[in-house]
Amino acid sequence: MPSETLTIAVTNSQAEMPIIGAEVQRAAQAIGLEAELTSLPADGYNALYSDPAARDGIDLIFSLWQTDFPDPTQIYQYLESDNFFNLSGWSNAEFDQAIDASRASSDDAERAASLIAAQSIEIDDPTWLPIYTPYNAVFLGKGLTGAPTAAVQLNYPWAAMIGGE
Repeated sequence: MPSETLTIAVTNSQAEMPIIGAEVQRAAQAIGLEAELTSLPADGYNALYSDPAARDGIDLIFSLWQTDFPDPTQIYQYLESDNFFNLSGWSNAEFDQAIDASRASSDDAERAASLIAAQSIEIDDPTWLPIYTPYNAVFLGKGLTGAPTAAVQLNYPWAAMIGGE
């Protein structure tokens, strides 16, 4: 059992984060780990993604990732050895090769097999822990076009595209 306190960084700039942080802290304490929440302002929390020195003393950070386009390999780019957002520095050449093979193939069965191989590697040696998926409710009706059905609305002015058939 670790004797050190687990330090969990959160920020109030994302409404759900302190709630999720408190729940992770409670779960850690329920299994006998000491856990402490450290609340950072938005700029301090954002620095965790780009400045390794800002992560000193922080054991766990939360991030929200979603795919920007409909390709199942896209989300795994963040775990590749040379990716800027691979904050933990996790590196596995076999994983990288499996993701590259999946991206390179146009055969759906080959792509799926390579992606499953990559997922198996990551599951056995986890570098991130998915905790929850936020809801992204979109209500569609006949005659309405342009409404996104994914989290892409965070990245572009989708409402300008709404129209009729």
